[in-house]
Amino acid sequence: MTSRLWCSLLLGLLPTPGRADATSYQLTGFTDILSAKYSFRPQWSPDGRWIVFDDHEHTSSYDTNPYKIYRMHPDGSGAECLTCNRPEVPLNSGGAQFDPSGRYLIFSAEQAEHYRLPAKSTATDPGGGIFNDLAILDLQTQKITRLNVVGSALHGQPPGGTLFPRFSHSGARIAWGEYVNKGVAASRFAAWRIVVADFIAGPQPHLENRKTYTPGPRPDIYEIQGWTPDDKALVLSCAPLPGQDDNALDIAQMDLATGRLKQLTFTAGVQGQPAEYEEHAELSPKGDALAFMSSTGYGIDTTRFFITWLKTELWLANADGSQPRKLTNFNVPGKPGYNGQRAVVSMLSWAPDSSSIVANVYYFPDLTHHGPTPSHIVVFHFRKAAVTEVPDVARAPAFALRPHASTFLEICP
Repeated sequence: MTSRLWCSLLLGLLPTPGRADATSYQLTGFTDILSAKYSFRPQWSPDGRWIVFDDHEHTSSYDTNPYKIYRMHPDGSGAECLTCNRPEVPLNSGGAQFDPSGRYLIFSAEQAEHYRLPAKSTATDPGGGIFNDLAILDLQTQKITRLNVVGSALHGQPPGGTLFPRFSHSGARIAWGEYVNKGVAASRFAAWRIVVADFIAGPQPHLENRKTYTPGPRPDIYEIQGWTPDDKALVLSCAPLPGQDDNALDIAQMDLATGRLKQLTFTAGVQGQPAEYEEHAELSPKGDALAFMSSTGYGIDTTRFFITWLKTELWLANADGSQPRKLTNFNVPGKPGYNGQRAVVSMLSWAPDSSSIVANVYYFPDLTHHGPTPSHIVVFHFRKAAVTEVPDVARAPAFALRPHASTFLEICP
């Protein structure tokens, strides 16, 4: 091999087998399938027949009634509660996801007894996860099992928590975020760790071979979003760079073999990157596109709690985070979905055939409002254009032009 040919290979200047580009997904519109004050965290079933989500029981108020897990058809019909009137989970239950077979539903479940928090605290909600155990519902037998029980901060136990458990594509493993402690002063959302364990279905559902990770510059928030198609890495929202503010979270990928992080969005607010907030990402079923929520274009505020200022839209990028583009304009006057209020596009999930994304969209009456808000579950529809194979040579210049290109390399814990 000549030195010239070798250099060309290193620089990525020779054509290589292409990969589908995310621009082949063309948004054609969206449908609001459910409008309710407390409907959050939708996820699609593997057969496409159901969307599971969290909501309060409709017979009581926010302050006295916990979240429960519901499911409905993709058109919003046939809603039914899956964890109502279940003594095994008397308080909050939610943040659920189906296993690949559709038989099991993994979720977080608040403990019946734990250290008492202030009356209006949302820390034990499915989006907070404090004093929540890891639970599973067998939809065939209707049995609920707590797979992992955390500390209750009672009787000498430390406080614990569980956030957004996610099945691997094979169904053989489960990953989730587990609360550790309050963390350092810079830890806006406390210190957590990533836990991965083997799921054993029978004769009694349980976990084996538990392994923990704390990647990045410090133990911090790790919000599991899902797995890569080969189940070798996790997609998560976190702060992967030293000095990064938690109000500028990024989407990253963690290699399970090495525990190393790789940025997928590049808005950390350090190392020359702009500061924006990204969360709630998921790779498409074919692994050719990354959907996520982002504040890009609206900015962030590092002096206040994020929910008091956050504005986000639905974004789509290639699986490696390149070529990001905004799909919605809920915060732009005159655009579809704008109603004069601050909008947040939140947790999302791809349909199994990649034809659509279901997401949570909620509005704040004013820029300082904090508390229950009008919430919507919205299905975004795509037309899949003829797949254009984009060789890697076309991607190389975009990488070369980014500041601090070394952040594309794996970042050691």
